[in-house]
Order: sequence, then C-alpha cells, then structure tokens
Amino acid sequence: MYTFVDSPTDRASWADGALAHALELQRPMIDRFPATSPSELRNLPVDLDDMLRRSLRYPDGAEGAQVPAVYGPRGAAHLLAQLSTLDMFADTAATRMARDATFVYRTDATDRAETLFDRVVAQIRDKNDDISVLSAAGPPGVPDARCFEVITAYSEGASCALLYDTYVAEIRTKTLTGAHQATSAQYLIFQATDTD
Repeated sequence: MYTFVDSPTDRASWADGALAHALELQRPMIDRFPATSPSELRNLPVDLDDMLRRSLRYPDGAEGAQVPAVYGPRGAAHLLAQLSTLDMFADTAATRMARDATFVYRTDATDRAETLFDRVVAQIRDKNDDISVLSAAGPPGVPDARCFEVITAYSEGASCALLYDTYVAEIRTKTLTGAHQATSAQYLIFQATDTD
C-alpha cells in the first residue's frame, strides 16, 4: 500500500488526518485481496491484459525508470495525483493505464478514446502560472499526435499525446527530440500489437 500526502508544515495535523482517513478507506479494499504468501509475490502476474506490452519500455538501468505497472481507474488517479483523473476515467470509460516509459490508457470505444485524448492534451496544457506550455510540431509520420514544450524556471521538458484506435498514450521526456522519438516508437508499438 502506498499513500502520499503533501501539505505545508503549518498544516501537519491536516496531513495526519488525511493519512488516517485514507487508511480507513483502503482497509476494506485491502481485505478483499486474496492472501498471498510473501514467497509467491514475485510470481503474481502484472500484465493480465497485455497493457504493458503496448507501452514503450525503459531500457534496463535507465535513469528515472519506474517499475512497470498496470492500474485501474482508482490506482491511476492515486498515482497521477490530479483531481480530475478519476472523473476522466469515468467520463471516457477508460479501464486501464499502463506505466513504463510511456503512459498508455485504454477505453472501450474509439469515440471515447478521442475524448480521452482531448482530456490528456488539456491536462498537459493546464499547468500553473509559473510553467510555460508551448505547442510544438508532432513527429513526422505519426498521425493524431500533439506535442508541447514544457518550461519552468528550473527545467525544460516535452510532452506528447498520441491517439490510436481505443488507446491513448502520454509521453513525457526532457527534450522535444526525445518526445518525438518516444512518440514514434509508441506509434510503432501500437501498430505492431494490432498485427499480433
């Protein structure tokens, strides 16, 4: 179980209460998990419905690499920590999110994927006032991709969103060139998994 709460130091009592409340809400969900021996945890399947296979993988030992995982709507909302994430999943009938070097979302219909794509683009664009988000060209040869440069006082990065059938991918990298390369690779992965 992982729970994260962030608050100013003068609101530490709020953070304590929020953590306690989160634990109470999660306890019944945790109790529904089947008991698994610690020695068997490493054998539990992670990618039950081939979502990770559709995401771009980090190279072994890559800086900033995360543990690959697949989440349902509640887990994705908790991980992404944006207030509108759970609503976004409900509104677009998104059922899964895979996270590795890219985030891949799955919906149940192409029109819902288009709506999800628009929402992901809006989340990329909707930043704090101290963050500049500039539209950028998408990678050549990749239809239905929108890219942006994301600039703060401390760093620069790039993000792209890609629509493919009932899937939407979100790509976050340090450079626009890297975002274009990752988006192109993600597009090829989507095409390849269609032919399997």
